[in-house]
Amino acid sequence: MARIYSYLSSIRVGHPINFQAFAKEMFGQGKSMVYLLDTFSVSKVGRNSHQVTVLREDRFAELIREYEPSAITGRIGAAFDGDSHREAVSGSLLITRSVSQPHPSVVLLGEHAWVSPHAPRLAALLVENLENFLALEQTLAFLAGCGVVERSDDLDIIFSAGNQITNRLNVPFLSQYQSLYCLFDADLGGLKMYRTLLHSLPDKTEVVFVYPGDIARRLGASRYLLSRQARQDLLEFVGLSKETNELIGLMRDSQKALEQETYLMPITARD
Repeated sequence: MARIYSYLSSIRVGHPINFQAFAKEMFGQGKSMVYLLDTFSVSKVGRNSHQVTVLREDRFAELIREYEPSAITGRIGAAFDGDSHREAVSGSLLITRSVSQPHPSVVLLGEHAWVSPHAPRLAALLVENLENFLALEQTLAFLAGCGVVERSDDLDIIFSAGNQITNRLNVPFLSQYQSLYCLFDADLGGLKMYRTLLHSLPDKTEVVFVYPGDIARRLGASRYLLSRQARQDLLEFVGLSKETNELIGLMRDSQKALEQETYLMPITARD
């Protein structure tokens, strides 16, 4: 809907548009090519550029009224326009648990404040995938070989829900921690999430990408192959930290990546 209005706005001020792309959007709204060519005159001025002149001002006015964005701002107005995904949701939820409080709790975050049933501890472990978050005891036991210096009792465990943890609304709450340990997949997605958090959080918050000391062996046994393009894309993340530089080198050498659910595999099944 917003895209259609953008095209209409360009037509109104005389700017060229990609008429084929505009027509495709209109076809999705039930408008035919006969209708469009009866409403507009079209002349090609470039490879994907067309000068569009209005022939039927009455129809054009109807289209403007139909596709003009609602005066209501935010997600609600976007939903009214039939295009809710154009605007971000006004709040965020984080699910947390800990050794002393294993039943999950919910942190509610808004534009200007956050509310949590428990005060944040000094450090938190961000767990990307739900399987690892649910396996609390196994995940915490695994941390001993990942360079996490805090005791398990001193950690909040936060479910990252994939890349939802990078939502800007989460930043004020995550900034309460002195240290954030990122237990993410050892792949491009995990590195991208880490980079976003590293650049979003204040310098006082230590953000560490963690993985096991035997990561080279685990990568060697992995069936998650990296394409040549993916191996090249890894270079984009060089320089973020010592830990990620080492990981990137191992991933490029092995030509493999690793999903964190494999950290829960029994020792006898890892090789």
